[in-house]
Amino acid sequence: MKRFLGILVALLILSTGLAAETQDNLIHPAKIGITAGTGMRLYTGLPYLLPEDIWVGVVFHILPALALRPSLVFYKADGGVTDNVTTTDSTTFANGGLGGALGIFYYSRPRHNFMLYAGPEVKYYFSSEMDFYDNGDKKSDTSTKQLTAAALLGTQYMLSDRFGFQADVGLGMLRYSKHLRTWTVTGTKTADDETEETTFFLRPAYLGAVFYFN
Repeated sequence: MKRFLGILVALLILSTGLAAETQDNLIHPAKIGITAGTGMRLYTGLPYLLPEDIWVGVVFHILPALALRPSLVFYKADGGVTDNVTTTDSTTFANGGLGGALGIFYYSRPRHNFMLYAGPEVKYYFSSEMDFYDNGDKKSDTSTKQLTAAALLGTQYMLSDRFGFQADVGLGMLRYSKHLRTWTVTGTKTADDETEETTFFLRPAYLGAVFYFN
């Protein structure tokens, strides 16, 4: 963690101190916009890489180099699993999640429309996964809550003074709790387990766009 933060600080100092052409008017105080994107995940089965398909937020620059980014994260998926032998739907599922995040970021001085940003982000996220038998009875129900605090490092490239793209990754601490319940086809409960854990985690990459109003 210390090594990661050291590299992050060094990159920001280097980008801020570059003597090449800068565009100090690209980001100004009270600049506000909307941002949206999607999370990039490799291992969705891990409890700290929950589905986070869409996020929508606001970015507000208190100062040219300091901004707040509150955001809403949500996910929804429904479908079925087909039995290849009987060619009938053996189970259906309904998954969803909702959460919120708040980030405070330091922005380097723009250079050729490109800038770095870094800072802490705190997020709370709740997800639910349910599977059902053909008759509609519930097969399993898994609910997960997670609270994360991560240090993020990102890049932002502006195509104009109002529209651009951004991407960031992070490293931090995760606290999650998981509640799993399962039933047989006759409705008999076979499991009711709760687990909790605190661990370091690599925050998945986010890719998105930003549009400033002013």
